[in-house]
Amino acid sequence: MCDITDEEFERIYLPECINYDNYLKEFVIPDVVAFYIADSFYKKALSKAPLYNHINSAVDIFNVRCDIDKLIPSIKKILRIKYNLKIVNDNPNKLKELGEEKDINKLREELLQFPGVGPKVADCVMLFSTLKKLEVFPIDVWV
Repeated sequence: MCDITDEEFERIYLPECINYDNYLKEFVIPDVVAFYIADSFYKKALSKAPLYNHINSAVDIFNVRCDIDKLIPSIKKILRIKYNLKIVNDNPNKLKELGEEKDINKLREELLQFPGVGPKVADCVMLFSTLKKLEVFPIDVWV
C-alpha cells in the first residue's frame, strides 16, 4: 500500500472529489429528480405537496445535500424537454402535458423558448416526438 502526504491528497485527489460532487449536483441529480416526478405523475402517485417538497423528498431518497432552489430550474427544463411536462404554478399536480396543447402556434412558441430551438427544430419536435402533430411540415433552407 502506498502512503501519500496531505499535500499530495489535496493536490491530486481532492479536486477530483469536488468536481465529481459538482457533476452530480449539476447533471445527475436534476435528471433523476425529474424522472422521479414524471414517473410519479404518470402513475398518478403525486401528493398535493408543493414542488419544493417533492424535490426535497427525492433528494433525500438519494442522500444528496444540495441547494434545492438551484435545482428547480434544471428540473423544470428537463421535465419540459425530456418528458413533455410543464409544471403550472409550481404545483406538480397541475403538470400539463405539452401534447395536450391543441393550438400548434402556442406549442411552437413554447418550444421556441428553449435555447438553440428555431422554427425548423420546433416543427421537427412536434412532428417526430411523442407530440405527433401531423399538421406541421418542417422546411429546411436547402429545400
